[in-house]
Amino acid sequence: MRRILLLVILPALILVGCDSGDVIEQDVAQVQVRLELDNLPVLQDGFHYQAWAKIGFEYVGTGSFNKAENGGFVNNSGQFIQNSFVFDRDVSSASLIMITIEEKRDSDDIPSGTVVLAGDVVNSAANLT
Repeated sequence: MRRILLLVILPALILVGCDSGDVIEQDVAQVQVRLELDNLPVLQDGFHYQAWAKIGFEYVGTGSFNKAENGGFVNNSGQFIQNSFVFDRDVSSASLIMITIEEKRDSDDIPSGTVVLAGDVVNSAANLT
């Protein structure tokens, strides 16, 4: 089945404070990932999915999620969430998006070797297979 991941660049205004009380405004591009995934199984025993963007030789991860029995998305606590995430940094130059299965207590910033879906980014979208 076809899985599509859309990347949407969202302009964001970041306010940075300095010791002198000055505030510096910076425009930063954030990338929102909207997942449209079919037929992903529900993971058990604390395993979860995580989306990753590859920029050069580096991977940037976003929030973890699982699938509910009804096909919706849930967080690690089992609460329903939207099917979109915002990366912590600008990944608009990403060449690859992938979904991995991560272990229960995984807290590192390196994707696991269990890649379930991956696809090249073309025109701000990736067809994950």
